[in-house]
Amino acid sequence: MEAAPPSRTYSTNYLNRIARHDCECKKAPMNRGCIRIPRNRPVLAVAFSVFFFCRIALGANELTVESDFEGASVIEVKIDNTARSISFRPGGDPTRGWPCWWYFRVKGITPGETISLQLQGTKATTAGGPLAKPLASSWAMPEQATYSHDGKTWLRTEKGTRQDEFMIYTLKPETTSFFVAWGPPYTPSAATAFVRAMSEKSPHATAKELCRSREGRSVPLLHVQEGERKKEQRFGVWVQARQHAWESGSSWVAQGFGEWLLSDDADAAWLRQHAEIFLVPIMDVDNTATGNGGKDAQPQDHNRDWSPQPHWNEVQAAQKMVGGLIDEGRMDVFLDLHNPAPGDPTFFYILENSSLKEPMIGLRDRFIELSYARNLATDQRQLGQHEWQSAHRESVPGDNLELQEQQHRRLPRRRRKSRRFGPRIPGGETRQALTPTISRALPNHIPGEGLRPPVRYATPILDNQQHLSNRINAC
Repeated sequence: MEAAPPSRTYSTNYLNRIARHDCECKKAPMNRGCIRIPRNRPVLAVAFSVFFFCRIALGANELTVESDFEGASVIEVKIDNTARSISFRPGGDPTRGWPCWWYFRVKGITPGETISLQLQGTKATTAGGPLAKPLASSWAMPEQATYSHDGKTWLRTEKGTRQDEFMIYTLKPETTSFFVAWGPPYTPSAATAFVRAMSEKSPHATAKELCRSREGRSVPLLHVQEGERKKEQRFGVWVQARQHAWESGSSWVAQGFGEWLLSDDADAAWLRQHAEIFLVPIMDVDNTATGNGGKDAQPQDHNRDWSPQPHWNEVQAAQKMVGGLIDEGRMDVFLDLHNPAPGDPTFFYILENSSLKEPMIGLRDRFIELSYARNLATDQRQLGQHEWQSAHRESVPGDNLELQEQQHRRLPRRRRKSRRFGPRIPGGETRQALTPTISRALPNHIPGEGLRPPVRYATPILDNQQHLSNRINAC
């Protein structure tokens, strides 16, 4: 047995030799899991334990934040390794849209420990839109953050807690790292992979490219049709998402629609056989890829770029294809998918009746009727009629139209007239014409209880939506 040095200053090599000599796991290779300190060396045991645990504390548990990947966005990161907390703000260039999107990766975690994420809103003033002060922090603060251990399967945290200017989310990851974001990220790479996978899965789907973006990125498009029916005998269906880059949920809805469309569902098969469908999961690929918000980007965002001379390549290419369907007289359904604003229960935003003419108005209303009726029937099957009604009495107060009109009348007059403030509250003859039509289509509708979200009218901004409606009316 080797004697300890007289100074009793135990080197790492010496402790390791002692541990190897007396290790009970003689058949196992030397590792931390089989180290046993002999009982007759209590001083060595204390010294080794102190060294061993200090080594762990000083090394593996340093928290780090990474944001050098597609779609990532975060600034002003401050890490407190003692409190196991990370404070941060959303990143993004204000000239490229609202800086409310955040997405990053945390490393250096001990599995099972509690990590606190402390979010502050942006201090930047948006370059576009009506804002003359920093963007309201609520846009960056969802009730629950989204996180993933592998970047593929996304989960929700517990509801965040608001403390002064912070929204604080806590979670206990079971891995040494995790991704966290405002909402489940959906990147241009994901869109490309989805379109390719659908085209490989089904002979009725073709992966195409709508165009190349201004920064040279591919804008994937999925084209779907089944059978030998001629084009002039098919409905034209155009579905697009993510004209505002930070609204990641819209891309997931687009992907879900595409997956259903190519499924064995009888309705999906009928649609493939009778329609020609175009699906664009991400319109604003550049801002999505770089982690910018996109909304109110300069010189105008994609949603406001639908004009005779569009700035963005994606809008120009989409207008050309949609215009072709209009010229052929078969632009039947146009869906532009977005995320809802905080606390806004509105499901459909539509053009005012004055911007369209029959039969488009009647067809649009019928589409909304069928959508709500189908969704209602699905919810009732899943939850049961009584449970579904009870849940919606609390979550959707009436059809909200009367309440919306009251709120609208309380707005300053300048805001009521301003197109830049977005959707105008419907009222008068317009409300009376639309609401009963939809309500009659809802089975088991409870008057005054409102078993559906409201419908709102989107006021054309800069007459860009009016440009599209004029094309539709001309066919």
